[in-house]
Amino acid sequence: VGPKMAAPPATGAGLSSHREFFRRHTNPRFEYPYVAGGAGPLSACDYSSRWRSFALTERDGLVDFKTGVSKYLSIKELNGPGTGAPYVWMVEGMARTVTQTIGSLTDGDGNVLRAMEVEPEMYKIAFQVDAIEDNHKSSCVGCPVPVCVSTDGLCGFVENPKVDITGMETNPDLMPYSVVSLPDVHGGISMVPVDDGPYLPKLSGYQAAGDEFWLNATIDPSQCSDHPSAILPVPSKLDDATSAVQQAQHVEAASAPIFGHAINAQTGGEEALLFDPRFQFKDNTVENPLMDGGGAAYLASASRELGYAHCSNAPRTFLNEDHCRLSFDTDACQTESAVESVPLTASNLLAIRQLTGRFVVAVDGLPLDAGSGLPCAPSASASRWALLPNSAACSTEDGIELAPDTVSTMANLLDERRDGRKDYNPTLKDVRRVLTQCDPSDEGKHDLGHVAGGGGGSCWRHVHPDHLNVYDLTGYTHPGMGQSIEDMVGPGEAVWTFPASSATNQDFVAAMAAYTPIGKLDDLVALASLPPAIASNEQVIAALAAYSVNPHGDGVVVCGSPGEVGSDWNLGGIDGFDVKMPHSNGGWTLYNREIYKDWTFMKQKHTVWAHLALGAPDQLRQRAAWALHQILPIAVIEGFSPETEIWTSYYDIFVRNAFGNYRDVLREVSYNNLMGEWLSFVGNTAVQAGIDRDGRVVYPDENYAREVMQLFSVGLFQLNMDGTKKLENGEPIPTYTNDDVMSYSRAWTGFSANIYRGNNEPDGNFGGLRNDPMWIDRRVFQLYQY
Repeated sequence: VGPKMAAPPATGAGLSSHREFFRRHTNPRFEYPYVAGGAGPLSACDYSSRWRSFALTERDGLVDFKTGVSKYLSIKELNGPGTGAPYVWMVEGMARTVTQTIGSLTDGDGNVLRAMEVEPEMYKIAFQVDAIEDNHKSSCVGCPVPVCVSTDGLCGFVENPKVDITGMETNPDLMPYSVVSLPDVHGGISMVPVDDGPYLPKLSGYQAAGDEFWLNATIDPSQCSDHPSAILPVPSKLDDATSAVQQAQHVEAASAPIFGHAINAQTGGEEALLFDPRFQFKDNTVENPLMDGGGAAYLASASRELGYAHCSNAPRTFLNEDHCRLSFDTDACQTESAVESVPLTASNLLAIRQLTGRFVVAVDGLPLDAGSGLPCAPSASASRWALLPNSAACSTEDGIELAPDTVSTMANLLDERRDGRKDYNPTLKDVRRVLTQCDPSDEGKHDLGHVAGGGGGSCWRHVHPDHLNVYDLTGYTHPGMGQSIEDMVGPGEAVWTFPASSATNQDFVAAMAAYTPIGKLDDLVALASLPPAIASNEQVIAALAAYSVNPHGDGVVVCGSPGEVGSDWNLGGIDGFDVKMPHSNGGWTLYNREIYKDWTFMKQKHTVWAHLALGAPDQLRQRAAWALHQILPIAVIEGFSPETEIWTSYYDIFVRNAFGNYRDVLREVSYNNLMGEWLSFVGNTAVQAGIDRDGRVVYPDENYAREVMQLFSVGLFQLNMDGTKKLENGEPIPTYTNDDVMSYSRAWTGFSANIYRGNNEPDGNFGGLRNDPMWIDRRVFQLYQY
């Protein structure tokens, strides 16, 4: 028994974590930036980059479950229409391979349905066809790939062709990027075959050793100097004017095809390969937290154009506090458990609109005229300034001459260092004269032009005092134009330019009379200052989590999480896992593009459990964990949850503590979000909190207060040492009363989910992260008074 309980694998059976098993085997193909993180190697020339010898993959069969858009396959004749072979196979208008035959569309038994056709015919890559299991595999040369004809909807299979670039090398329209020279394949150790076998019989026909490789060598990085980064897809090159597919039916972007060539050491012939970027989790364990807190991934995808990775710095809790570290990394990323402040960035304003329907916008286009005030007048003191992207603008003649004393006054005010303040706005400054004055010659000027200041040679432009103020303009209609705010602001616009036809201060003051500014664009404002419909929305709170990096190298506490290991690039091929991957277009979950249905995702946690329950070396630990799980089970409130990682994290409580003490088990379970949802105490609030919020008296939920005693600890009745019930007047003695339950329920108030962070499987529309322990919100916790 001793070796079975020993922790180090070298001396005992070790600890087989279910969460670790899932994460190590999660290495899906990458295409869009996801909130969970980014691609592994960003360049085809990076060490451990993945390569494949087949043209099409399961990821080509993704579908947007909100809009129904998919990817499309087309075939064109390499040497022009009517020339016949060779044929170029293209996905979203980008070449994948060249074949000498056009191929056929077949049914599931291999019977030919019809010959494939060249453009303008198009084929929807369709893993979501009802007749096809959505976990169908196509990752090998010759594997059947499901497609549907765009013109008549006929569905069948085509053979996945081998990658070949013969004849395309000199055509920049087909191969716009440099070909990478790779080490030999099928010989040596520089190109390592990815072979996850032995396979289940059902999968054995859909994977072949030697169809995929990872680069185990250092190659000349200059070969990849003209390649796009793997962090972002490139725009689709389908010609919507001539194709049979309208723009609304196909994806707007897809992975760029990056080709490589290598010598087959066994045959001496040359082989072509395709760069195959993969999503990768990073190591962020309790003992070895990421020293940048995920800041590098956050900054690399910070364009927000197609989504971005979140900070992965874990909150400091009883699970990790002994191993948290102080990081001086300039990219160190941090966020707070309690979301009390939110940044009013353009992407966040769009996220608010998407999640709540509220039109919260910044207002631009306001002139500096008689109504905007005289910033240098003795009775005035405040003025607003906007940072210009080009410091050379300060040397540009703008027709406005300021006296030297005025320039000096404003430059000194702009130079005041305030970037240590939490509410510091890096692009807009409101400066206030208290003990300083302008030159009298400038007291009558509405516009003060440009001033150099703010440090670093920056240039600031005097702007309207309400420039880029943020308002909730839901329901607003412009009185002169008769247009609603919905008509005047585009779907991807966070800034509304006040109409030039009425751009006077008198018109603006009249238009905004009923609206109070929330803040300025890029301000960090208190959550409570947002309109109630926004401030109370849990998804908005999660989406607007304030992330900050550490450009001055100040100390940032970084923490990891139990079992938060990185992906293993040797694993996660044919038998690997995928993750739910919502990604955004300026918002939170505008797209939810998947290749599997939720039902298939739900099976992953069963697979993890079966692997370890049947094959893990620590069988005694696994069986003890299973027994504990029977005492402290959970389920899904609505009967369905497709995520995997949250369930493996919960089960690992019992794996870690299988040979520990029951108090630790009960503590971890009580702070777990899934248990909080299952027994309904997550979000439980104190009586006074309800009165303060809306004037109602609502008593705390008593469910967990009762069950933690009845089911998880003391039970219904007091017991003797031999397990028999204690009696009083012949009746069993209860261990607690309803008064005890009501009083105890106050202890289970304030429990709230931590905000979502990166490097974890996105948690659906939950709006937080259920892998981390809950935190206690002091604002709604029942305070005991003695």
